Amino acid sequence: MDTPRLELDIAKVEEQYQRFTAALPHFEVYYSVKTNDNQRVLSLLKRCGSKFEVVSPSDLEAVVKRGISGEDIIHSNPVAHHDNIAQAYAYGVRIFTAQSTSTIDALAEHAPES
Repeated sequence: MDTPRLELDIAKVEEQYQRFTAALPHFEVYYSVKTNDNQRVLSLLKRCGSKFEVVSPSDLEAVVKRGISGEDIIHSNPVAHHDNIAQAYAYGVRIFTAQSTSTIDALAEHAPES
């Protein structure tokens, strides 16, 4: 095949997730949806107990499709638009990251209980 392609070994994803979480037993693992939003991967990680990190509306949409609860999601876009913050907050996301006072102000306005 002359073009690049991605081959996904879902069993290997599960094996690596289990190894990673076993090495960090006192931590919650948040999978970066931006890394790979494949629905099989997200479903598998949800079954394994992973939580999820989103940075964009498309990331949020991917986890919503899998029925992942807002309480299992963190939003970590350092320059998130107010609409993105409001959308995530409306879904139930309560953990956001902020790297500036303007983001803190936007969170106070659009995600007041986060």
